Amino acid sequence: MHRSNSKQYVSVINPIHKDAIRTISLEFELNHHRTRLAPMIAFETLSSMKGLRSLAIKIQIAGSLLGPDQDQYRIDFGRSTQRTFDYIRKYQGWAMIKNLQEFTLTMDEFIKTRGHPDAARCEALEKEIRDAVLRNKSKSITSKSM
Repeated sequence: MHRSNSKQYVSVINPIHKDAIRTISLEFELNHHRTRLAPMIAFETLSSMKGLRSLAIKIQIAGSLLGPDQDQYRIDFGRSTQRTFDYIRKYQGWAMIKNLQEFTLTMDEFIKTRGHPDAARCEALEKEIRDAVLRNKSKSITSKSM
């Protein structure tokens, strides 16, 4: 298993070894400098890996991207919890991942362990994406609203 927080690593996997990889674990961070999960080429590479059976993705979300939708600082800054969750839900890379036996999506543990008011929404979003990816029906999650 390879653990990497480098989004670019996936896109440069040696084609000779690509189909032999069974498990990958990736970490992504969203903050005010990094507002995108990963380049589409990374998910295109993952989707082309015939041997890939298990994928684990962990998303860390900076506190500056979480907060009440009416919070003026976050509105001026350009993000709120709802906008951040909507971005993750609608991310097109989820639709590219197919034929997995196991898919784990873990979003920021800070939200879930410290009594954050959005903990239930976070867990529901994880489950929604996880179920959609495992069913290969990722496109259906883009039309849902939480």
